[in-house]
Amino acid sequence: MVLKRKFRRRYIAFELKRKVERKPLLEELRGFLASTHPNFDQSTLKLIHASDGSNRGLIRCGHLQVGVLKDSLQRAWRKHGVKILGVSGTIKKAKKKFCRTSEARTSAQS
Repeated sequence: MVLKRKFRRRYIAFELKRKVERKPLLEELRGFLASTHPNFDQSTLKLIHASDGSNRGLIRCGHLQVGVLKDSLQRAWRKHGVKILGVSGTIKKAKKKFCRTSEARTSAQS
């Protein structure tokens, strides 16, 4: 009997040093993953949120893919100066925690 694991989504928050279009970023990542990790299931990858006005965004993946994807993000997007901000289980928490501007954070804390 084979047990099937439940797919649990994770959202990786990232920040780029400069603005880049969404589609080329995802194509770059998919190409890099195909060459370095041929067994990686890319059907779950999705660029969920790329903030307008900032260089922050979220990528959705499976919970078992987080480690490989974080490493691949940093290597595939090295020329864009990517910084991984963190990982969350929900979009709402990821946006609240990682994608708000620093001004919004300070006013919310006051």
